[in-house]
Amino acid sequence: MMEILPSVLPILFIFLDMIVMIACLRKITNQTYFRYYNKIIWMFIVVFGSILGQLMYFILEDNRDYK
Repeated sequence: MMEILPSVLPILFIFLDMIVMIACLRKITNQTYFRYYNKIIWMFIVVFGSILGQLMYFILEDNRDYK
């Protein structure tokens, strides 16, 4: 079991990263107001920033829609 863990761990990390990225992109497309950047910039940050960009989106943008 321990000998296959190093080969499976990167696959699990990529799978988790894809799930979080899809969740972020869905939230971005449904959100109407952004506090810091616009929709296109957040999409680039989430896609190309990997897990750090996704965490940055969740930290900087709260879930409230300001009207």
